[in-house]
Amino acid sequence: MCGTYRANTSCVQIEAGNEEIILCDAGTGISDFALAQPKDTPPQTYHIFISHLHWDHIQGFPFFSPAYIPGNRIIIHGFHKETEAALRAQMAAPYFPVPFESMHADIEFDIREPGDSFLVGDVTIRTIKQQHPGDSWGYRFEQDDQCVIYSTDSEHGPEARNPNYRFVDFFQGADILIFDGNIPFSKPQPTSVTGVTRITSLRSNSPPVHKSNSSSSSITNQLMRIATSKKSTQVACNSKAATTKKIIPKGTLSFLAISSSPTMA
Repeated sequence: MCGTYRANTSCVQIEAGNEEIILCDAGTGISDFALAQPKDTPPQTYHIFISHLHWDHIQGFPFFSPAYIPGNRIIIHGFHKETEAALRAQMAAPYFPVPFESMHADIEFDIREPGDSFLVGDVTIRTIKQQHPGDSWGYRFEQDDQCVIYSTDSEHGPEARNPNYRFVDFFQGADILIFDGNIPFSKPQPTSVTGVTRITSLRSNSPPVHKSNSSSSSITNQLMRIATSKKSTQVACNSKAATTKKIIPKGTLSFLAISSSPTMA
C-alpha cells in the first residue's frame, strides 16, 4: 500500500530469522505492527533502535501494546541520554491519559556512546552519527553476508562529494539501504500517486527514480551511486508523507517497512 493518505511515521522491522524482534524507531507505525501480531503471541523480546527523539520517531510507543503485557521484554537501544525521559514525558499528563508506569513489560534502556556497536543474536549492528538537529544515528544490520541499513533523518552537505566521505564506507556493499529525502535521483517520472515510496534494484542499469516536487540533488545522487556501486543493492527512498507495507526478502535478512514516512523532522 503506497500513498499519502493516513500515513504513519517511522517504524521498520528487520526480520533476521530468529525469535527476537528487531524494530527501527517507534513512530506511529509501531502500533500497526503490534495490531498485526496474533492475539496468542507468547512473551517476546523486542529490540527497538531509536534513530533520534523527534516526536515522529517515538510517538507510537504509547500505543505499542506489547509494552503493556507482563512477560514481554523490551530493550530500547540508542545514543541519546534523554531517551527514557523523552518516552516517559510524552506519556505524562496532560499529554497522554495512561502513564509510562502502566506498562507492565520489562522495559530496559541500552544507551551507548558514539561509535559503539550492538549484537542481537547473530545480527551485528554497526552505527554512524548523522547530521540532524539534535543528532541522529544510522544503523547497519549485518548477518552472515547480508546487510540492511537504516539511515533516516540525515543531511548530506557539500562534504558528501568527497570520495572519502564516511557514509560511503558505511553504505558500501549494502543489500538494502533505507533512507529518506524529498529529492529525486533523476527527473521525476509520471506516477498515479504523488509522494510514493519506490524500491529499485541496482542490478539494472537504470538509476532509482524518486517522485518528488523538489529539485534533484547531485550530492545525494553521487553519494548513493558510489556507496552502492560495488554490489547488487536495493534502495528504499522514503518521500515526504509516504507510507509503504512491503516485504523484500534477501536471504535470511530482510525488512518490513511498517511505515517509514518522515513527515515532520
